[in-house]
Amino acid sequence: LGLNRFLRGRPVAHDIQMRIKYVWLFYCVGLVRSLPLRFRDANSTEGQLHAKFEPRLVAESLANVGPRGILWVENTGEFIVGVIMVVVSMTASWFFERQLARLECLVSIGRNSCVSVPDAEVRPENFGQLVHLSGRALRPEAPIQDPRFSCSKLGNSCTRLRTQVQAFQCDGVSAKWSEEISGKESSPSMPVGSTISNSSSVRYGASFSLPDGLLDQCTDFRAATKLLGSEVCSRDGQMRFQQHKDGFFYWRTGAETTWTALQVAQEPRAGDLRARFEVIFAGSATILALQVASESQGEATLLPYRLVPLLPFGDEKQLRVQEGRKSRIGLALEDQVCPDSCLCFSCNFVAGCCTGVATPEIFRLFEGNRSLEACFADLRKNCNLDVGLGTWTFRLLVLSILVAGIYMSFSEAFLHLYPLMNSVKNSSARFTTSLCVAVAMTSTIIGVVFFPYKIGKSCIYFTLAIFFLLFPVILMC
Repeated sequence: LGLNRFLRGRPVAHDIQMRIKYVWLFYCVGLVRSLPLRFRDANSTEGQLHAKFEPRLVAESLANVGPRGILWVENTGEFIVGVIMVVVSMTASWFFERQLARLECLVSIGRNSCVSVPDAEVRPENFGQLVHLSGRALRPEAPIQDPRFSCSKLGNSCTRLRTQVQAFQCDGVSAKWSEEISGKESSPSMPVGSTISNSSSVRYGASFSLPDGLLDQCTDFRAATKLLGSEVCSRDGQMRFQQHKDGFFYWRTGAETTWTALQVAQEPRAGDLRARFEVIFAGSATILALQVASESQGEATLLPYRLVPLLPFGDEKQLRVQEGRKSRIGLALEDQVCPDSCLCFSCNFVAGCCTGVATPEIFRLFEGNRSLEACFADLRKNCNLDVGLGTWTFRLLVLSILVAGIYMSFSEAFLHLYPLMNSVKNSSARFTTSLCVAVAMTSTIIGVVFFPYKIGKSCIYFTLAIFFLLFPVILMC
């Protein structure tokens, strides 16, 4: 994964990646050839054929190993099913534990490094740092432009505008106001549906400009009927919507011009339109995000705060800025192991969902004033970091599948690898060995996902993995 990220975007990347794939293919072929494939029966067709030309080889094979198949497993079908179960369970465990580890490290590292700036003042030492901004209000500097209506009356008093346009439809069975046009109805004079528009320029305090990603988290919409007055026009000025006491603005289709909003509301006709306007007023807010320099001198903007590996070289703040500027699509593409491989499609799809959709990042706006501790308490709740019954149920399910897969495919081989347990080949010994190996593999996965961010915690899980690998030997002693 790291090699693919390093090579992607370079001129020789494709050639080197193809060589890596060939090396991987040869490695898989060599691994398969190295499996201890044994003859099951000397009376079989294959056994007779080898006995005719190589009788000594067959005699030694049968004397030393007995009627065993791949890795000492008699049933080849059981071996294949077990391998599939191991691959599926390990893949599920990898993505699940990696997502939990990323979220846990994100919140804990972010909490330890976060800088609280109550006066919302731009300070150069905070560039590339997670900041907690509070005590100031959102300040729109440009009026909102709606794609369908002229809403200049709103001025600079609000940060977001939501408009909902419905058309009256009669389908022969029922008549109703709806945002969806059925196939039998003619297209209305204005596109129906809901749209949300943000102010093109919103500041927090005096020098922070807010991106749309933070404004989109404002959800306290309120009716804007008092601000808009009794009438709202479309952007082209051809349609005039009149306000009714129910909060909607109505418009009648056709050549009739003497209608009123009360008439349209009480006796609607097919093709009539009505609109509702809701806004979010500029108010106090609290922000958790990464502070970066803006294009304007002396000003700053905000980006998502994301994890970066702990490296002994390089500027950590600069790495955070580079990671924060990446789009979610770019993050999802970087997380793919073999983007052009059909075999890795399912893994790449899950990786894209974890990284591109449920991206581990801190980029939050809270309406109202909140303390730093309250903000991170809300983050922990939203990230489900308090491991509960659901998390452990999934872990036990994946561990059960992994134990069953190892028991069916590799348990006999592990008994041969443990010298002290070589003489004990009953079901209890196979299950104990499979359980210990499965727990060790899970601990190794957790250690690997924590290693880039928390080396100490990673070493603890690696130590547990070694302990569980040695546990069957300890039992025999």
